Amino acid sequence: MERKDIILHFQQKRRIDTLAAKSLQARGRRQKDLWGTMANILVVDDDPVSRNIVTKILEKDEHTVTACASAPAAIEELTFKEFDLLVTDIIMPEHDGFEVIQAARSLRPTLKVIVLSGIDERVPQELSMAAFDRLGVCRVVRKPIKPAVLVSEVLAVLVAG
Repeated sequence: MERKDIILHFQQKRRIDTLAAKSLQARGRRQKDLWGTMANILVVDDDPVSRNIVTKILEKDEHTVTACASAPAAIEELTFKEFDLLVTDIIMPEHDGFEVIQAARSLRPTLKVIVLSGIDERVPQELSMAAFDRLGVCRVVRKPIKPAVLVSEVLAVLVAG
């Protein structure tokens, strides 16, 4: 895939998912109305402040959240529990988010994934997006996290896939 094709792919994917989320909101319906309960989400971030912020944002949106401070803890949770969504940081000490995603693909092949990324401009965006696409990442949410962006991305992923 060429650089422009990768960028176009993600732009189209985001546009479709945003329209689906807006359509639900316009009709006054929430995900809870569709499935009866909100999503069961696994959050992985070594930074306690980021982890707590993400957890609080998602719990406020009525999701059930399991928070892990490390990749090994997350992999253990994935081994024994079912989740609707994995939200993981990429840059972590010892074991990184790529290992969590690879384990998730092995243990739960259909699990949807959102990456929390603090990757800066030194890494070309299309390069990181291509790597995330190969791993089956649905969305990338840039740090610092904006609550409205996180909530809308989670809803878009859960509704549209």
